[in-house]
Amino acid sequence: MSKLIGRSGIIGWFATNPVAANLLMLVVIILGLMSVGDLRKEAFPSSEPDSLTISISYDSGSAKLSEDCLLYTSPSPRDRG
Repeated sequence: MSKLIGRSGIIGWFATNPVAANLLMLVVIILGLMSVGDLRKEAFPSSEPDSLTISISYDSGSAKLSEDCLLYTSPSPRDRG
């Protein structure tokens, strides 16, 4: 392997010492694998919300028409049995 001309600093040092670069890569991979167990695994909050508010703007028609056409009231899971 030829000596790199004009290469200095950490990148140049790793370019001339590929074993050190591979060892650093191995250490980073091992530390990453060790920390996998500590990662947060939940995507949603653990508590369910008590209510949900949805706002819809419907410019034409009356309030009754808006209610009849756009809103659907779902029964609560607690009411299902």
